Amino acid sequence: MKNFDKKRYKGNRYYRYMLKSRSFLNKSGVLNSGKWIYYGIIIGTISAFGAALLVNAINYTNGLLLSGVVGYKGNELEPLIFLPGAKKWLILVIPALGALLAGIISVKLAPDTKGHGTDSVIKCFHKGGGNMKIMTPIVKIISTTLVIGSGGSAGREGPIAQIGAGFASFMGRRLKVTAKDRRIMLISGAGAGISALFGAPLGGAIFAIEVLYRNHDMESEALIPSLFSSIVAFSVFRTFFGEAHLFNIANVSFHTVYELVPYIILGISCFLVGVLYIKIFNRIRAEFARMKINEIFKPALGGFLVGAMALFLPQILAGGYGYIQMALDGELSLKLMLALIIGKILATSLTIGSGGSGGVFAPSLFIGAMLGGSIGGVMQQIFPAEWISSSSVFVVVGMGGFFAGVARVPLSSLFMVSEMTRGYELLVPMMFVSSISFLLNRKPYTLYEEQAKSIIDSPAHKGDFETDILENIKVSDVKTEKDVIKIPRRMTLDNVI
Repeated sequence: MKNFDKKRYKGNRYYRYMLKSRSFLNKSGVLNSGKWIYYGIIIGTISAFGAALLVNAINYTNGLLLSGVVGYKGNELEPLIFLPGAKKWLILVIPALGALLAGIISVKLAPDTKGHGTDSVIKCFHKGGGNMKIMTPIVKIISTTLVIGSGGSAGREGPIAQIGAGFASFMGRRLKVTAKDRRIMLISGAGAGISALFGAPLGGAIFAIEVLYRNHDMESEALIPSLFSSIVAFSVFRTFFGEAHLFNIANVSFHTVYELVPYIILGISCFLVGVLYIKIFNRIRAEFARMKINEIFKPALGGFLVGAMALFLPQILAGGYGYIQMALDGELSLKLMLALIIGKILATSLTIGSGGSGGVFAPSLFIGAMLGGSIGGVMQQIFPAEWISSSSVFVVVGMGGFFAGVARVPLSSLFMVSEMTRGYELLVPMMFVSSISFLLNRKPYTLYEEQAKSIIDSPAHKGDFETDILENIKVSDVKTEKDVIKIPRRMTLDNVI
């Protein structure tokens, strides 16, 4: 109503009741909380369809290039099997070609899509006010499809985090929300995308608020919005695109304190190999940054080097989930798993460090799985059988413990790996190994260079910890011990002195 007369209704009890109700809802925060239900439904739904688009695009490109051109059976979730008459030498060309096309698109349209997208989301949260260009998620889908679909050694976690965050940021700008709410929407979108893609709603939500900081801090204000968006994304993805279940493991369990002894060795190993991984990753990225060649061609060079490695060790291509499953099933030899640890570290560093689009989560799981499988196999020869039920237990625990250390996310690592493997019985040993890996990394080394040390160090929270001491002091409350000397307006400085 244009001509609403407030005075006319002042005596109306229904009007007074409406005002009191609105006041109560505002003070209690119900109205403010309710908006996150609305935002969460939209963010979760868009992120779920974005995840489905990314998965299908990668699988289609993988089948078109690696299966169709090179000649092998399998996809990112299955082991690679070369078919009779396969042109193995084309492995040299295909990853380089995919990375070249991705490089052209990224450099020309959205340079912030280069590398692993999670770092871009973290930077956008801390330094960008939650603003991400709408072209970023669109270009990220295309560039990631080309890199991983052609065999680049990278994962889907970083890209889907950036895709979900990008669409959520765009939504925040359209709705003209505050910078604080836009940042919350940004990380809610990131968590929702991960939750849908990996079938880990709790882990994805916690990851989004935990990965922002290197130490023990979390973005606690975003917890409920992130959880709600993640639940919606997980449910929508599962309803329309089937159950997102990556790994299958046999019945495993944890029984006695004696079982913790070999896990101490695994925890220390996760820390040591994790530091090696981060140092190699950062060194290769720095070398590519110093190269005086066009940015477009750097990913192609990285792709070519990965292809050269794949001629001798094809298991390093793409995400490698199929080989993680083989490690869980005990089908990989100790020698091969040790070779794959080094091979995957180098291949991932070359793919992403050169500017290729992809994430570090899947490669980290791969390295942790191979490390856990290797140590589990050795421990079975050393310790009593009742201390180690199966080497597959070490594979699962290694995945969680390794990623907890290299990404500085001890909690979300536990939840994500547990949800992806359904290995909830291994939470205790995984907590133990993750704690060792995390605590030994005191520097700390991390794959995400944009992580803030703590909430206090984040530009997004500048001013949150400052107290205005004059804010609650009235002028009338300020007392002077002696009479105030008034200075005439026209008096010169010499006369004042």
